[in-house]
Amino acid sequence: MPIHVPPLPRPPFRPLRPPLLHHLSARTLATTRPLPAPSPFAFIASHSQFAKRPARPFPPPFNTPALSSFTDPLSAFKFSRPGYTRPQKERTEGASFLSGLTNGDDAVLATSTHLGVADGVGAWNTKAHGHAALWSRLMLHYWSNEMLSGEWGFKRKCGDGNGGRIAGSGSGSSGSSSNSSAAEETISETPSESPPPPPTPTCGVDPILCLQSAYEKVLSATSKKAFHPTLTTSSLSSSSSGSDATLDDPADEEYYSAGWKGTTTICTAVLKGPHLLLTNLGDSVGFVYRPPSPSTFLLRTREQWHWFDCPRQLGTNSPDTPTKDAVLESVDIQDGDIVILASDGLVDNIWDEEILAIIRDVLAVPEAEVRETIGEGGDRGRMALLADRLVEAARVVAVDPCAESPYMERSIEEGVGIEGGKFDDISVVTAVCRLRGEKRGEMRGRVERGWTAEEVERGG
Repeated sequence: MPIHVPPLPRPPFRPLRPPLLHHLSARTLATTRPLPAPSPFAFIASHSQFAKRPARPFPPPFNTPALSSFTDPLSAFKFSRPGYTRPQKERTEGASFLSGLTNGDDAVLATSTHLGVADGVGAWNTKAHGHAALWSRLMLHYWSNEMLSGEWGFKRKCGDGNGGRIAGSGSGSSGSSSNSSAAEETISETPSESPPPPPTPTCGVDPILCLQSAYEKVLSATSKKAFHPTLTTSSLSSSSSGSDATLDDPADEEYYSAGWKGTTTICTAVLKGPHLLLTNLGDSVGFVYRPPSPSTFLLRTREQWHWFDCPRQLGTNSPDTPTKDAVLESVDIQDGDIVILASDGLVDNIWDEEILAIIRDVLAVPEAEVRETIGEGGDRGRMALLADRLVEAARVVAVDPCAESPYMERSIEEGVGIEGGKFDDISVVTAVCRLRGEKRGEMRGRVERGWTAEEVERGG
């Protein structure tokens, strides 16, 4: 007798180009976290990367990040020895699943409402219990969680105005990142280097306070207490008392109680009504380009440094904090604006003029060529092509010891005299801002009638 198999209630989720998508499907996201507040715009995003070395395995209870897709879940670490139990959830802040994607010591994150790039300082990899990639990934993971469901995220109500925390450009001087001496000693700070903290926003999502909350959770998740697994007597005998027992091997006790050290820079982009909020701390960068501008960006964040090759950074031994040192800039966006977030591996190897030229070239590529090259057309395919070309242009310079580069130029200005490109991880997230389907006609009509951004958001 044949067995009847009922049809699936909906088609299985099959991403067209898995690396381009966020780690959760829309269905999963809707059932596990509050949905972001409605915005007339959405990101159609992609990413590309080049790693100077393979990513290090993540320590328990964190998992080695999936390299193939944002949609691949990372299963929780399971202790292999009998009697081990998973650390309590509050000890690791739910780190059995990490948002985003790791690239060497960098990490990237792309969703329809927020984007992020973090650059872990590689010098920590030479230190005992140092892990640069873990810090960059955790910063984006907890920041995304805060954006989606935290007190200062998308669920925060907004009464009037944009509530944005708006500041000027960064407050650093020339330099670069990735091998900061902050891994060896505490960074000294002078009062003149720190800009005054921007005012607290009155309503709506606040990326800086979300970043501050995420930073505190990373500190907790990587602390000594978070990495102390327990043995339960109930798992070793018939006793049901469940009292904790200590580890038998002193080496295991020392390993699991040491915690993990590191620092990272971070740059994020968030959609808030008709505004784009760019937040930066360190020498990662964000660009906003409005076609068909031939020679300028609508907005470019400025790098922040303590000194040459030592950017502002979050983590061990660093005095920098999001609320004190992060800079947020706001711009009114339009349908078709392009947003690029990148680690310093991009801007250390190619100049802004070259980035502009690549953007213009990609926008001029015929749709058929985009499909043939990427395997997908439309906005997503074009953003993938843009990310790939930016990374390839930077990679060519990074591996050339005789090339001219912005990093070489800055080193000469500092009296160091480094030649060639900078061999570094290169991580790029590209996105185009599009009006959501139900808002497209309504919002375009308001913009064409000359409404201000606030009037567009309020509806009059």
